[in-house]
Amino acid sequence: MKKYLIILAICFLGLHLMIVDANASISRAHKIYNSNKFSTPTKYRLMTYEFYKSKYYFLASIFAKEFLRRTKKVDDKFLKVFGRLIIKSGSEIFIDLEYDVLNKFKRFKQISFILGIKYFRDQEYKGAYRALQYIPKKSPFYPEANLTQGTILDLLGYHKRSIYKYTACQKAAKKLQDNASHPKQQRYYMIINETCTIHVARSFYKKKNYEKALEMYDQITKESYLWPTILLEKAWSNYYLENYNRSLGLLVTYKSPLLKSYFFPEGEVLTALSYLKLCLWDDAYYVIKQYYKVYSARSIHLKKILQKHETSKSFYYKLVFAPLEYNEKQNPFVRNLVTQIRKKIKFGLDYTYLKRAKNELKHLKRFKKTKLIKFATQLLTGLVKFQSESINHFAQKSMFNFINDIHTYSYEMFSIYLDIIARKRTLLYENKNLVSDRSRGSLEEVNIRTSHDFWNFEGAFWADELGEYSFGLKSNCETAK
Repeated sequence: MKKYLIILAICFLGLHLMIVDANASISRAHKIYNSNKFSTPTKYRLMTYEFYKSKYYFLASIFAKEFLRRTKKVDDKFLKVFGRLIIKSGSEIFIDLEYDVLNKFKRFKQISFILGIKYFRDQEYKGAYRALQYIPKKSPFYPEANLTQGTILDLLGYHKRSIYKYTACQKAAKKLQDNASHPKQQRYYMIINETCTIHVARSFYKKKNYEKALEMYDQITKESYLWPTILLEKAWSNYYLENYNRSLGLLVTYKSPLLKSYFFPEGEVLTALSYLKLCLWDDAYYVIKQYYKVYSARSIHLKKILQKHETSKSFYYKLVFAPLEYNEKQNPFVRNLVTQIRKKIKFGLDYTYLKRAKNELKHLKRFKKTKLIKFATQLLTGLVKFQSESINHFAQKSMFNFINDIHTYSYEMFSIYLDIIARKRTLLYENKNLVSDRSRGSLEEVNIRTSHDFWNFEGAFWADELGEYSFGLKSNCETAK
């Protein structure tokens, strides 16, 4: 008991010292802010240090930006703190720095990283690629820099070169993940590693090397947040390898209760196409009919709801954080879309930074309302508002993209329907019939890769387990008089 009391006392002492140190830093920031002996750039630089030491990372970031706007030179201490601020508060907060400010210091890796990301956002790909070349291998930004450069090469059509960049990203992210001391850091680099692996797979896919693409996709395990999103991509690879049963099996994985929120209109089209290739026309027609009857109708209702709040800067934000029961009542797709949005990497990062900024604002309000505290509160309030509106915009864009996808793929479905009608008519004119009807399937029709585990699930309910399934349907394309 005595031992636990000692440990508890040490914890309280450590917390007390942290609070005392934070208050001391705020006190020093007041003195610097009110002093007449420092120039404005020097004030902002010193206040960056004090707010950083007191763990007001977003506030420190704001003053760091103002310092860069007003100075002509930076030292190693500032660059070290600036690099830490990018990690703590994210790169997004620095994107509004002007190009002339960033180019002034582009030879420094921390600032060239922000410059590269800003160029990339503005679709200035060559400028982005050059800026990210300054990032050395030992930098914590090296994996993300290679990921961005690989994406640029992909966008410009250099798929072979992009694989080299994505592979460099994988290796660097894995190394940083292994050496990370904090679980959140480990998870961050693990997600970057997985993202780069998926990009390698996509590069092979674009080169029509579907076998190699599947090898890379198989490296993403079911435990990953990204695994559900790549099932559709794997299904397309199998489709082009003419393994339609595997394609259908991967798509039916989304019917599992655990993945009910993952609905992709493109997946329904691929399901219909796979049945069409197997000449199982009635199955294809059923998928098409369901698409128009259920999904298309629901999307029209969803569009009416969303359009009422198209100009709102908070409706979609509130929707993302609303209780599941509320979203379920709004529209059957709303809950699914919200779940998908909340699992996206960008949302995760934005939400994390928003929570941190709100926490800083909450703690700042405890202090006496001096001129500095009022100014700092105003800055943080503006930042919280910006972060909230950014999440709102991301959610709105995701939802409208979903509606547009349903509309776009409606035309695809109609084309498949016309194709079925044309094939049936041709058989009728030629006085032919398909040899067999749709059968339940057989293990003989299942193609298994060496990397796959195999269970035939006899006497089991498939939705009990998450997996990558395969149908065993025989092609029905043989005809006879």
